[in-house]
Amino acid sequence: MSECPEIGFLINRRLALRVRRLVERLDERSRSVRSRLAEFLIDRLQASTANDRLSIGMTQQALAEELGTVREVISREVKALVGDRVIETLGGGRYRVLDLAALERRTAEKRES
Repeated sequence: MSECPEIGFLINRRLALRVRRLVERLDERSRSVRSRLAEFLIDRLQASTANDRLSIGMTQQALAEELGTVREVISREVKALVGDRVIETLGGGRYRVLDLAALERRTAEKRES
């Protein structure tokens, strides 16, 4: 580092970016799966061309890996959203959002104790 400080600064900058991303991921994991799923669904809805319909765009297994959980938890949370009439299943990983406000409220939920 004393011979080439530019490389030292580059290494430090890269390390700082990695630490920042790790902290963001840990913070994200402090939220409940329900909250992360709700945020994912809202993001997909905003990317959709239909007003109230969205497609998951992946299997529940892939979604579980994306959200840092297991498929069974995703399945249970989706069923809860359907049971609470927040979303409606259209089949094939497609859903209709029935209550966007309720979905948005779920994004703020913290991890269950």
